[in-house]
Amino acid sequence: MALVENKIFYVGDIVKESPLISLPDQESMVGIVTFVDRQMFGAYTPKIKYEDMIGVMWLETGTIEKIPASLLILVQAAKSKQ
Repeated sequence: MALVENKIFYVGDIVKESPLISLPDQESMVGIVTFVDRQMFGAYTPKIKYEDMIGVMWLETGTIEKIPASLLILVQAAKSKQ
């Protein structure tokens, strides 16, 4: 799991690209979280905390890409409290 802005990512979650990384004039790609590497990405300074690296399989292409958790938006959680 990964904690980003009070959001927790799990394997199986549906996510989409943040507007910061999506291509102009195109909808954000949607994908499924395939793995979470905790605390694997960040600057080497005490002011910036490390964040989790998320493996996402993009539904459009079938490719798996590693993305920092802060650049993903949760669309649908795999686990629900209901």
